[in-house]
Amino acid sequence: MALRYKLFLFFLFFTGFFFIFSDRAVAANPYIQNVIFSQDELGDYIEFDWVDAPGQIDDGYYGCQRNLVAIWLDRFNPNGVIEGMTIMPDSNSVSLVGDFMSGNAGSSYSGFGNSGFASGRPTSNCSSFFGPQEPVLSEYLPRHLKTYFNPAWLPQQLSFSAEDFITIQLLGLQYNTGLIKIFAHDPEQYFYQPSTNPFPALPFENLQFGFNENSELTVSFDWVHPDRNGLLLVGMNGSINYSNGSSFEPDLSKNDSFIFEGGGNNNLNQPNWLNYWPSGGSQFNRGEHYELSVRQLHRWTPARDFTSCSIHYPCPLQQYQVEAFMGREFLPDDYITISFTSSEPYQYTFNNETKYYFQPQQGIDPVIVIPGILGSWPVPELSWQIDPVSLQPFLTSAGVPGSLHLKLSDLRVDPILGVYDNLFVALQRAGYIAGETLFAFPYEWRQSNVITAQKLEEMIAEVKDICQCGRVDLVAHSMGGLVARSYIQGPDYQDDVDQLVFLGTPHLGSPKSYLQWEALEGFDSDLEKVLAKAVFKLEALKHGYLNTLNYIRDGILSLEQLLPIYDYLKESSTGELRSYPTDYPINSFLEILNNDVALNLLKNRVEIINIEGDAGDQSTLNFIRVEPDPDSEDDKWIHGIPENFENNLSQGLENGPGDGTVPRSSQDLPGANSFVISSGHSELPTNAQQDVIEELIGIRPTEFIDLSFVRKLLFINIKSPADFYILAPDGKRLGKDFLTDNTFNEIPFGYYTGFDTDIEFVTIPNPLDGDYKIFLRGTDEGEYELEVNLIDDNSIVTGIEGGYIVEDLEETLNVVLDSSLREVIEVKPEDQTPPSIVISSPQEDKVYTRQDFLTINYLVTDDTGVQDVEATLGSEPRGVLNGEVVDLFFEDIGTHTLTITAKDYLSNETTLTMSFEVGVTYDSFTKDIKRAYGLGWIKNKTIYNTLLTQAGNVKKAKNNLARRIQLQTITSLVSTFYNLGFITKEGYNLLNGDVGYLIGKL
Repeated sequence: MALRYKLFLFFLFFTGFFFIFSDRAVAANPYIQNVIFSQDELGDYIEFDWVDAPGQIDDGYYGCQRNLVAIWLDRFNPNGVIEGMTIMPDSNSVSLVGDFMSGNAGSSYSGFGNSGFASGRPTSNCSSFFGPQEPVLSEYLPRHLKTYFNPAWLPQQLSFSAEDFITIQLLGLQYNTGLIKIFAHDPEQYFYQPSTNPFPALPFENLQFGFNENSELTVSFDWVHPDRNGLLLVGMNGSINYSNGSSFEPDLSKNDSFIFEGGGNNNLNQPNWLNYWPSGGSQFNRGEHYELSVRQLHRWTPARDFTSCSIHYPCPLQQYQVEAFMGREFLPDDYITISFTSSEPYQYTFNNETKYYFQPQQGIDPVIVIPGILGSWPVPELSWQIDPVSLQPFLTSAGVPGSLHLKLSDLRVDPILGVYDNLFVALQRAGYIAGETLFAFPYEWRQSNVITAQKLEEMIAEVKDICQCGRVDLVAHSMGGLVARSYIQGPDYQDDVDQLVFLGTPHLGSPKSYLQWEALEGFDSDLEKVLAKAVFKLEALKHGYLNTLNYIRDGILSLEQLLPIYDYLKESSTGELRSYPTDYPINSFLEILNNDVALNLLKNRVEIINIEGDAGDQSTLNFIRVEPDPDSEDDKWIHGIPENFENNLSQGLENGPGDGTVPRSSQDLPGANSFVISSGHSELPTNAQQDVIEELIGIRPTEFIDLSFVRKLLFINIKSPADFYILAPDGKRLGKDFLTDNTFNEIPFGYYTGFDTDIEFVTIPNPLDGDYKIFLRGTDEGEYELEVNLIDDNSIVTGIEGGYIVEDLEETLNVVLDSSLREVIEVKPEDQTPPSIVISSPQEDKVYTRQDFLTINYLVTDDTGVQDVEATLGSEPRGVLNGEVVDLFFEDIGTHTLTITAKDYLSNETTLTMSFEVGVTYDSFTKDIKRAYGLGWIKNKTIYNTLLTQAGNVKKAKNNLARRIQLQTITSLVSTFYNLGFITKEGYNLLNGDVGYLIGKL
């Protein structure tokens, strides 16, 4: 015998082991103890110890009688109506049973989803097994019982939460008579203990319907609930409810629905008639993926005729058979509804209200347009699009009908210059539908293209879910083509891309990126110079970089992935090409994409259309003659500066054929279907639109869309602790709405970054002449600088205004276009009123127990809007949210303080505190012991019962002296059990805290 165990026995014998068996030990419930309501890998369960049995029913009746344990959800039944799940002995086994038939139980069926409990009575009858006398329940129930819930108990609530609890009654039942007596009901509320990874509401995920390559109707899904044997039911354009009493009004206009009418369906006497497999169902195992052929369907008809495809056609069902069964082809709003049920009637059912739509058969796959670098920007709310019919601008938000952008991020494709607008309109004119078959893929272009490829995979999955199809087409411009390649050539490719169209993709890199990477040069157009340099400079400052180039190399990983992987640097002294990768900046990303194995994967996995742009024989940087950088301290030109670059002479830049950005040699993709069109790089999405559509759908449009209208651009950015908005001469606004904490977006195709980004600027295409008012509001104290640029094809006109702004100051600036005049015209009064805070919970100086669930509830208001609220709680403060429910069981005993700090948009701040106490009562002490045992903090049942007994003795003690003695005894027990390893550190701290509090209150 281990020494530790011997010491434990010795301690029990000499310190009061008799308490466990003493006549003074009275259980809270004389029949059932140690109740746990929780979940494990097999499902939700109740676990408890059966301590004693109720007495005989003494009414002289000698017929069939039962003793029952009734389990209630979120309530108990004091009235004696037999409602709820019952645990019964049945052939020497224990099971949960419930009656879902009307039958002898009357029309009392409810189901937990509607009334909070299942009603009816246990389905049992008199049997010789029990004999003529009442069975003694304890003879059939084991002393320790763990039983899993039958899912039919809660047909509409398949996952519990921490707020759910169960209560227990002990009942006497006489068959064919009903309840005779309630022996006892336990008012204790045993709360559900959710697992760390609770089961989802439905037992399956990622369910998809469609036709496979053999035109067979199939269903696929991932099973995420515990293993079950069951059937999957299917119906067209209707609902499925395998629960007695359900109802559905059929859609007579469509003449096809799947229903159970008026508590039953005359056509559906056996659920096995409506399954994908032979009678008996199929075994589903947790964590497995299933793809099954659909063998049978059902539709409702006015004559209530049951029709199953398998009766008239062989299995599995093919598309033409299903359409013949429906009497017509699928329409865009046709859908399938499914339900999962057990192979045994009335055992359990999972109803799925989701409608699974079929993709309309248009002969085209959905298409996703992927922009290049600098082609995506954050738009926090609405963004402008062009209506493909009227060609007029309209506002839309992501995820709504007519939107090109799914609600996957706050980014939008090119909201500044509209490089892709013409392509989007042309695709819609060709038959694509925004949000259904036409999508844009904005992405964070600063990050690695490998990460963006993972986001593209998610986007494609979302589109496949929308269209209920297996593949999509991609149109990728510039660096977007490298994103597409990274996904398709990667290990996570899902075989879900059909056609891939490249537009000016730098498959081997672009020498222009060398200038940008080495020295933040090489931005050709005035817009590139202003936008890129201004944005990068602001981002560098926001991220703590004093050197913008260092930020570029650390934070713009995609730019490094555009560097060429071939020989393009020449020694200025000899004119000889260096041999890559020696003395070159390395691009391992493109090296991996272009090895022979990776290229073969690309060509074998998708159909490639490679469209190259040609802007002239001398239009594009092809080679760079470099010499050592004379300034070795500036971190620039690490691999060499272009010859005479600083003198602005020949600059060592050698041009050749290309689209102005990417050389023709880099755009080429050997073995691909490639062709060349006359176009510059940024114009390719517009100029190649007819070629793109012809390649995708086989029909060349006769109409060419060209709505480009940006002749000049107003670019305003701010470097300051301030937000701002613009008021144009026609009264339209763009920027932050200080009053509503939203944004103004009233200027067509005007762009505002939003005020929660690292940078803040606005752009207005083709701005009106006149006065523009710029309203500033300080968010902190410090210097600000406002820069205004008017950019056209020939020049950049820049104006700068600076000053000092504090958190309580608003300024209004006036900018006159075509002039250098900038003037501060008004300073508004300061706002010095801080926000108002009202705390409604917790209550000041109130004493709570560990058994309480405390809801944090407060209200913060301010006339000019609340910018920030911070709430902390506890003896060691931690952040909490308004409305958060705090389980005080895990909090320390003693005084706690809730502190709320609120700040408005002018940084006026106020703080309010509310103190309360977490204490202990004799009753809550007992409950703390029970919960500690349920959590495994008390590891031994005998010790657990000892502590419960001792807690009861404390409560029954006649005076404070006796209570003190009892409490000190508990302290000794807890310390000894902890040292022996029978109580965890958490249990030791909790119990000692409780006892210390109770002693302190004597």
